[in-house]
Amino acid sequence: MIPDPKATIFRLVHKLSWFTAVGLAVGIIYIGVSSLLGDFLGVAAQVATAVGVTASSFVSYVGHRYLTFRAQGSHFVHIRRFLIQIAAGYAINASLTYLFNEVVRLPVFTTAAIISVVIPVVNFIIYQFYTFRPA
Repeated sequence: MIPDPKATIFRLVHKLSWFTAVGLAVGIIYIGVSSLLGDFLGVAAQVATAVGVTASSFVSYVGHRYLTFRAQGSHFVHIRRFLIQIAAGYAINASLTYLFNEVVRLPVFTTAAIISVVIPVVNFIIYQFYTFRPA
């Protein structure tokens, strides 16, 4: 049976809507924590960013598992995949933070804002095809 294109598009729009809503919450937490620590408390950019990512990760897992991807199956499998994805995200995040903050000399807030656009695109692809696929 051929899938209904309208239903497929509707499901994708629905998923992207939840992804955006959860992502906005995650982004606000990430930027807020990172800029508070880096720009206002003088914590090193790499540390501020790492704490920002960590603080927002819990909201990301719960929101995307239950709302965006409505994943079925073992939490153990999804959490393990999520942690692998988070490690990849940390590597990308740390590299971009170093590039933008140390090489280009952008403020931590600007660096965090740029990363808040790049990381969600990468995350959606990884979540869709790896992290939250049926366990």
